[in-house]
Amino acid sequence: MTVYLDTSSLVKLFLEEAGSAEVRALTATATIATSVVAYAETRATLARRRREGMLTPRTFAAAKRAFEGAWQSYARIEVTADVARQAGDFARDLLYAGSTASISHRSLRSQAAAPSRFRASTLT
Repeated sequence: MTVYLDTSSLVKLFLEEAGSAEVRALTATATIATSVVAYAETRATLARRRREGMLTPRTFAAAKRAFEGAWQSYARIEVTADVARQAGDFARDLLYAGSTASISHRSLRSQAAAPSRFRASTLT
């Protein structure tokens, strides 16, 4: 099985935080795939947490070393023009889906509060 991890999930492999155990369990026997962009983002996240005092120098160095050691084993997805275009389409679709869900949710809340004779379903 291959599991794609974005940066926020990837970081959970190297730091103890909410969700770390779940990500580790999910990836224990899986191939990890991630974008090449995650390399810079993960390093930046570790550095930011060190600057903010969330990591001791020792914890920072250990997390960075562990990440560097694991990076070569990941299936890395290059960001090509086609991948960027697909990501843009995906983001657009998510925006539409989120907007529709928001309207549905507001509509359902409004309908639930309205007298029954005014309730109507406008979205399917």
